[in-house]
Amino acid sequence: MASSSDNIAGFYIYYRPYGSSRATEYRRRAAPAGSRSLYMMLSRLVPDTAYSIRMAAYNRFGISDFSNTAVQKTLGTLTLFDWTFLTIV
Repeated sequence: MASSSDNIAGFYIYYRPYGSSRATEYRRRAAPAGSRSLYMMLSRLVPDTAYSIRMAAYNRFGISDFSNTAVQKTLGTLTLFDWTFLTIV
């Protein structure tokens, strides 16, 4: 018997700075279709900043309702060494 998760093609992760009231400020990342990954790396985040994060599943029929919103804060400021390392990699 197939479960409802068999109909999921992928996931969208939406994130924006916490407290922002404009829906247009959400950035969207898509998990690869068919991915069974349990995590996703978000990029271009500002240090020491709280973010609202939510997700939705999609399939050939459309997109699901959004999940509950989680709020997570990034770590403090990056040092010169961190920036150098990030640009080398």
